[in-house]
Parts: sequence; structure tokens; C-alpha cells
Amino acid sequence: MPDNHASLGQLANGHDTWNGAVYDDGNDDALSNVGILVTWDMTNGTGGAVIGPKTGWPYPPDGHISAMAYKQPGWIFVSTIPSDAAGLQGKTLLGLENLIADTNSGAVCRVGRHRSWGKNNSVLDYWAEPHTVPSPSGTRAVFGSDWGNGTSVDSYVLELPSYSP
Repeated sequence: MPDNHASLGQLANGHDTWNGAVYDDGNDDALSNVGILVTWDMTNGTGGAVIGPKTGWPYPPDGHISAMAYKQPGWIFVSTIPSDAAGLQGKTLLGLENLIADTNSGAVCRVGRHRSWGKNNSVLDYWAEPHTVPSPSGTRAVFGSDWGNGTSVDSYVLELPSYSP
């Protein structure tokens, strides 16, 4: 498994998972398991790209992964940060996004923009990255944002009111 951003989680069937970003895996074909979210079932070794070119998404930008919504097994929260020049911030499909992926079904939902420039911030660099983390129930997520190359990072809460236990 790669050494990029990752988070251990669990599927609805109780199997433990490794969920993380995978960049160049050495394969140049359409079946490559490259993506901002790649999930591997650690019980049986199955899995692959959930958000990546193999599943119709672009080559992965930089980002962070969190599987901490443990009361919603399989839900993975992803925050994406374009690694290109600040002039392209938010102008790409996966730019500045907060996403939730259900790794049980493969469904991916965009839940909002975080507007944080991450390493492209002219003052804060890495500290401006969003690092979206859900509540245990998955009904809320907190993330930081420099709100477009600002000089400070503030905390924001995403609320998902349609959740029903």
C-alpha cells in the first residue's frame, strides 16, 4: 500500500479497510487503481479506486481522507486540493471539494466547497489544507479553510441534516 494520506475504516459487513490516495501505481492503463480515494478490504484484499480515472474521475489532486464516521461504516470523507498553480484553484472538477464516498456501493456525493488553497497559500502553506473530518454519525464534518489564500485558517462545520439513524 502507498504511503500517501490514508485512514483506516470499516465496511458495512464489518471488514476493516485501508482508504487512501494513490498516485502513480506504475501502470498506465485505464484499469489502474489510482485515485484520491482507493479502498482495500483488509480481510480479503479486494477493492480499488473509488474516486479516480478508473471510475470516471480525473487524475487525483492532493487531498485528505477520513473514515472517522464509524457509525456509518463505509462512509469516507475526502477533501481535495489542486496541486497546480493558485490561478487554477477551484477551476477543476475536483478542485476545493468536500466529498463523501460510500465505499459499500461506490456512490460519491459532493457536499460543498472548502475554498482553501492548501500548499498554494502564499503564507500558511500546508496549514491551509482543509483536513475534513466527520462526526462519528457522519451528520457533521469540520474542516479548516484559508478562504481563498487568506492569512489565517478558520474552522467550518458542514451539516448534513437529511441523515436519519
